[in-house]
Amino acid sequence: MKSGDALRLKRAIESDRMSMTATSTELIVKDLETVLQDYFKLSGSPSLSINYKDGSYVVEITFKADALKTFAVLPA
Repeated sequence: MKSGDALRLKRAIESDRMSMTATSTELIVKDLETVLQDYFKLSGSPSLSINYKDGSYVVEITFKADALKTFAVLPA
C-alpha cells in the first residue's frame, strides 16, 4: 500500500469514527440550550457544527439572545 493510500484510509476511518448521528447532535443541542438559558434570554435554539480537521475537532456553537440575564459570581 502506498503511503498516500494509507493516509487517505486513515482519514476515512477517523472521519467515520467522528460522525455523529442526528440524535447525538440533538442531545448536545438540548444540553447546550439548558445551560445557555441560565445566562441568556434565547430567541431560538442553538445550532451546532462539529468538524474533524488536522487531527482535532472544530466545534462551533451559534445562538441568538435577546438579553443577558443577571447572575452572581462566586468568590474564588
